[in-house]
Amino acid sequence: MLTPPSPPLLLLLVGRYVLCFYVHFALLPSTGPGVGFMTPRFRATLAGDEYTPAALAEFVRSGQRTKYGVLTDARLPDFWGKFVELNFEMLRANEAIRTGHDWGSRWWEWPLMHRSVLYWVAKAPGYTAPSLGSTAARVYCIGTPIVWCPSPPLKTSLLLARWRHDLATISS
Repeated sequence: MLTPPSPPLLLLLVGRYVLCFYVHFALLPSTGPGVGFMTPRFRATLAGDEYTPAALAEFVRSGQRTKYGVLTDARLPDFWGKFVELNFEMLRANEAIRTGHDWGSRWWEWPLMHRSVLYWVAKAPGYTAPSLGSTAARVYCIGTPIVWCPSPPLKTSLLLARWRHDLATISS
């Protein structure tokens, strides 16, 4: 039987996840195109956003209605407030997805290299790829057989070794 990860390993995994957001917030302090989903309090922490701390305080003071309703709190969230809000917003957005798209794929298609992962596409004026008959630039993540082919047998052998070890431990 497989055992759950040990507390130190679980703490390490959670710490790595949180660290990624810490680095993200530190390296990307400015507003961007997807910011419209976030609350004014979150947006007031971003450089270049229409919701500056002063504008946020004015909205709260005036009681003026915004698309978020009447704002009542002008305090800026700390790291944990931003972390929680962003994670809930990502969860809400992903739960709301009801349709697929042309480049969607299932998790099991990646290791089988059934479909590569399309990371980025841009139709750039003046860019042509005559051999592809295309005027778009694309970036793909394409698996390599040198990495993917040994993975399933290796994982299977590791699971079998763990299973045998567990059986030997139980019987002794």
